[in-house]
Amino acid sequence: MLVPASERPLLPLDAFRGQDLMFYQAGSPVYRTLAARDSRWQLLGEQGEVAEEPAGIQAYPDYLYRQQP
Repeated sequence: MLVPASERPLLPLDAFRGQDLMFYQAGSPVYRTLAARDSRWQLLGEQGEVAEEPAGIQAYPDYLYRQQP
């Protein structure tokens, strides 16, 4: 079952290492790629602008990431 991004918890940035800084949103850096332990996540785009992924995450308000294989 797909949980809408608006209902997913916002993950703390402290859990990730950001790579390829894209821009700042409300004073927080938004990265193209996030790495956490043995997984990497790629920025899909802004919620409502891109299709949601079943296993996607939010690490910034309104920005969705998908896990890279």
